[in-house]
Amino acid sequence: MNLNFEKKSHEEGGYRIFLNQPDNKSCKIRFSFKMGKNFLDKFYLYAQHKGGGKKYSFPNFTLSKEPAGIRFGPWPGWRFVPAMPELKLTASEKEYKVKFYFTGDEENSCIINAYSECDLSQENELSLNVGSLPLELISTEIYDAKNITLAQNKISIKEDNISYRPRLLFNPVDLLVLKIRGNSICWDNIEKLFDNWTLTWKTNPEVRTLAGRERLNILDKILLSSFHALMTSDKRSVKKAKKTLKEFISISSQPDYEPLLIDTQTGSCLFYMCLVYDWIEYFLNEEEKREFKKHIDTAKNKLLKFLTPDRKDYAQAHFLGCISGLLAYSIVFYHEEKESKEYIDFIANAFTTAMEMLPDDGSYPHGINLWIYEYTFLIRITEMLDRFTNINFWERKSFWKNSSKFREISLSPDKLHGITFGDPQFRVAGDAWIHFLISKRLNNYDIRNFAIDLMDIESSGVDHRSVMPSRRIFEFIYGDDQKTETATQFDSVKYFQDTGQIFINKNDFLFTVKCGAPLGKKRHEQGEWSGYGHSDPCNGAFLVYYKNSFVFTGPESSYKRNTEFQNTITINGSGQIGDKMVWSPDFNLSRNFPENTGFRQSNRFCLIDMNLTPAYNDSIQAEGIRRELLVFDSGVILGCDVIELKNSNDIEWNIHSYSRIRKLKGNDFLIKDKLVKANIIFLNGFDNFQTGLTPFVPGYPNSGRRDYFLKITKHGYNAQFIYLLNVFTENSTFSHKFDMIGDKLWKLSLQIEGEQYNVNYDGKINVD
Repeated sequence: MNLNFEKKSHEEGGYRIFLNQPDNKSCKIRFSFKMGKNFLDKFYLYAQHKGGGKKYSFPNFTLSKEPAGIRFGPWPGWRFVPAMPELKLTASEKEYKVKFYFTGDEENSCIINAYSECDLSQENELSLNVGSLPLELISTEIYDAKNITLAQNKISIKEDNISYRPRLLFNPVDLLVLKIRGNSICWDNIEKLFDNWTLTWKTNPEVRTLAGRERLNILDKILLSSFHALMTSDKRSVKKAKKTLKEFISISSQPDYEPLLIDTQTGSCLFYMCLVYDWIEYFLNEEEKREFKKHIDTAKNKLLKFLTPDRKDYAQAHFLGCISGLLAYSIVFYHEEKESKEYIDFIANAFTTAMEMLPDDGSYPHGINLWIYEYTFLIRITEMLDRFTNINFWERKSFWKNSSKFREISLSPDKLHGITFGDPQFRVAGDAWIHFLISKRLNNYDIRNFAIDLMDIESSGVDHRSVMPSRRIFEFIYGDDQKTETATQFDSVKYFQDTGQIFINKNDFLFTVKCGAPLGKKRHEQGEWSGYGHSDPCNGAFLVYYKNSFVFTGPESSYKRNTEFQNTITINGSGQIGDKMVWSPDFNLSRNFPENTGFRQSNRFCLIDMNLTPAYNDSIQAEGIRRELLVFDSGVILGCDVIELKNSNDIEWNIHSYSRIRKLKGNDFLIKDKLVKANIIFLNGFDNFQTGLTPFVPGYPNSGRRDYFLKITKHGYNAQFIYLLNVFTENSTFSHKFDMIGDKLWKLSLQIEGEQYNVNYDGKINVD
């Protein structure tokens, strides 16, 4: 609802905003300002690759305020970039923060937006002041919407479970069972790591693990040595654990110790410290206990500084990482620290709020590397709360089952890559223990079999946080190395409706496409309107992986989220909300969510119909952007994109591959290298095309692998792109006959591996 407002004559930059119907309500208010032409310039940076054959990764870029290289931003408050000015909204005696957010349309429209979350109490008007900033308020909208509030459950402690040691992950009886299970592949995997003890810990510059034997950092060493001492009580093991503890305290006391510098890592590090204390306390003398406890308290106090009272990002990995560490601390030192119950109450209610945002269908909005990161915290907190409080989220069986399914169906045929969107690091591994624990709590053999498949995937080239060698401990605690035959058939097609993402994973062919809310509808309904930074402007984009290679790819982690870097539609280089931004917008309206308007599944193909129009920035003035994809199991994709604009412009179709893209005769293109061969066939022609290397700005964990782009252009008020993508198999046979039968009506006869398909287009694709 639009609100009326007026300038205050006696106050520079002051505005009076009138509420139509005073009420007690939670709401969100959006402000749109006309901004001065160069208002945002100082918030941009320039990134330039160092060249000289260096990898195209973040460590090999120089950043500057001077115009040299690729311009990217705005990124206020980062490094040498100034922070955005703060605005305040006043209602009676209350003040609310007004935060700017970026859609990627600012420089095209000269409009910048901001938002505020308010809890109003019968106010008639609000007051806003922009001071001397070159901003003119041009519109204000109010939305009746739930703001994120902390749950208020009464939390009780299971006193019997918190009275013994060890307690955090298992009790003394469980420990005896683990000792009996000692002879297993999972235990052997732990023992083998001690052979790597003297290898120097290091990663590549992109924080990914190196090839060869797994290298242990000091956290791995203290976890492994203390667990081994607990399991064996061997004098040499105990001596090694105590010596390693001293080394750990010395190293982690240094001011530049990285795991204690940011919130998520500090929480994770605190969790591991408490786990070690829980395992090794029996072997320590009083002085050693005091020294270790003092060190743990220092980490806990650092963590508390990150958990500021204004934080409400309860379902985000950064917050979850923090509270996983604080919860472990509160449990391990429950009787020693009087604040423990208060911490547990807060964490249990914050986590309850977080879980209310997560959909039962298991949808996940970001890359699998972030899935592993976030689910590590989700599952640890769930397990600890269930063991020690009256809060049991294992009861949400559909959520856990479908979450594991999301991971499984996004797994590439060679099991090395997670194929999805949202700041992905495609090369992933290390989460077998998560699925072991899910299978254990759900008594689900299919998930356990999947965990066994994941357990020994090659870990080189993976973000080191996902594949800490000490993960073998958790595989041993929760896992098994024997598969169980089940009657369940692999569900090779899955539609995750909350985020609008569809997967087809069969015959060594993996296809996925996304069209939906940045974080999913459930989170938005619960008051989380951001994209958590990691969401990409990728609606309508698809990824294709065949056997052991990408055929059509998208960007890994990038600090320049161009829509044109995705396999979707752009208009004169501009695209969807969040286009070209460093991070996705902090404020998203449901009216801007695209939708899947049709999904038909047969035993040979899937037909997907998407209305992408709402996702595009206003300055594009799109009247309609619609994509239909007919995806055959054999690796053939038929697409029809229909675009209608208010003004004539360049209408662009984009696709990307790690393999070179070469023009053939007519309207055909070939993608080919040692591992990949695919055709791109345009059935109805185009005006122009471009190919080249994609000029992205890599995020710090980006692998540095560059992709090639193909941009097909038609100029005008409207366009229709009709195309076939054929991923070749060794024995595939493929032929087609295409006829235009009207202005935008057509028919296509397809022969694919001996099967005949007749396709007619009358405004929608029809196939028989």
